[in-house]
Amino acid sequence: MPYSLLSFALIAPVLLSSCKRPHKTSQLPHEAYIWQRHWTAPLHEALTRSTPLISRWHVLSAELERTGHWSDAHPDLSALQHTHRPIIAVFRLNGRLAHWDHRAVIDHITALLTQWKQHDLSPSGIEIDYDAAADRLSDYAAFLHQLHQTLPPSHTLWITALPSWMASFHLDEALQQADHVVLQIHAVRNPHLGLFDAKISQRWLTQFATRRHGPWSVALPAYGSRVSWDERGRITSVRSEATTLTETNIHTELLANPTVIASFIHDEESTTLDGLQSWVWFRLPSAEDQRAWSLPTWHAVLSHQPLRSAITIHVTQTDPALYELSLNNDGTTDALLPPTLTVQTSCPYTMDGSNGYVLNLSPSVPRLERRTNGLLSPGHSRTIGWVRCQNDTPHMVIGTPS
Repeated sequence: MPYSLLSFALIAPVLLSSCKRPHKTSQLPHEAYIWQRHWTAPLHEALTRSTPLISRWHVLSAELERTGHWSDAHPDLSALQHTHRPIIAVFRLNGRLAHWDHRAVIDHITALLTQWKQHDLSPSGIEIDYDAAADRLSDYAAFLHQLHQTLPPSHTLWITALPSWMASFHLDEALQQADHVVLQIHAVRNPHLGLFDAKISQRWLTQFATRRHGPWSVALPAYGSRVSWDERGRITSVRSEATTLTETNIHTELLANPTVIASFIHDEESTTLDGLQSWVWFRLPSAEDQRAWSLPTWHAVLSHQPLRSAITIHVTQTDPALYELSLNNDGTTDALLPPTLTVQTSCPYTMDGSNGYVLNLSPSVPRLERRTNGLLSPGHSRTIGWVRCQNDTPHMVIGTPS
């Protein structure tokens, strides 16, 4: 799931009579992925505070890496048990794996499920997260068939699916092996197009409903990603969880806008798509997750509360001739930082930006320009620059004068 941000081919809309979307009014339940490998105090707090809003947890259990070696996660099984929610144990297979030993993978999954059972926790199902290229779907379907035969009757088999798979004739083979499918609609197709596109996602959902004959869900993003690409525009790395250890000259932070996704949910829940049963969020936010929404914002979206972001500007004198420029979020939801802010001052050459903003003196009026995307949580502030001026109080406005 975290590295499922592949370049997706846009699929043309399929206009079939079965795609008609009659009106409905029911709201879908919310589920969530717990993808963190280290269970810290902030994660436990997020789990406790979020459980009343979540109907099912999808918990990362292990990942088969590109090297062919397993990296097991160690979730807090006792904490999960105390949520009294169904648990799906997720096993991720690296998307760049073209071949693997099917029997060995199944044995590893079985061994981990046995460990869970020894701790008195039996998941209601397992999920395979494999971002395979479309030409691998036939072999993948064979693996899923073999896996399904080994599972106890009480365990359902879930898989994730990519929109790009809908161009493959072998998609049906894979879908037929799964009891439940989670369609991932968050992706980096192009660093300049963002992480989530509501119109494209709506087309994907409509198309998928014509291909999936059984229960399915939709994975939604509550996070951001740092995307780097080379001079030819090719994506070289996507970091959605850890901090980036190496810097490149060409990168950006892509973020899922809470207001946009809340509106998307409202629109989709006003219509009917055959088999669609729930929203599955990637991933459970915690206070230490720097690339996720704040927990209050996520909860507001889940509970369909009104969202209001309100960025206000503050110019604070910190010295007789020094002013600090900052932004506050006085709203109720995470707010995207403004792309530009115009600084009105008689001292344009004694100022600078900070915390993601840089000074541009080329216009007639100096302005601060945001170099990376970012969210400002409700009730929080961010210093974005300073001005040194002896005889003038600077002013700042959002945007660029026309």
